[in-house]
Amino acid sequence: MTFLEDLKSGTIHVFTETEKFVLIAFKALISSIADNGAQLLLDASRKGVSLAEDHGGTGAEKLEYALNYVIAQMKSHGLDVALNAALGCIEAAVAETKIVESNDSVSTQ
Repeated sequence: MTFLEDLKSGTIHVFTETEKFVLIAFKALISSIADNGAQLLLDASRKGVSLAEDHGGTGAEKLEYALNYVIAQMKSHGLDVALNAALGCIEAAVAETKIVESNDSVSTQ
């Protein structure tokens, strides 16, 4: 399952009967986001961050490298991407990478 599918299926247990309207609206929003390339954006951001780390440079240079990769990936699938969405996903991917690295270093100690 993708992250968005997990989110959609998991939300069903969070809402009570009185919040069905919110659940329906939220699921529709998640479906719309997923249908419009969200998973691609998340995957491209993770890969872009990994490639930027391998490429090296300053923080700003790595951000530019990752951003260019993300934009190219989205365009190659015929999708536009909002700059703030791309930057947000890149920052999330950086944070995720740091958490994984931190967990890896703790487990090897």
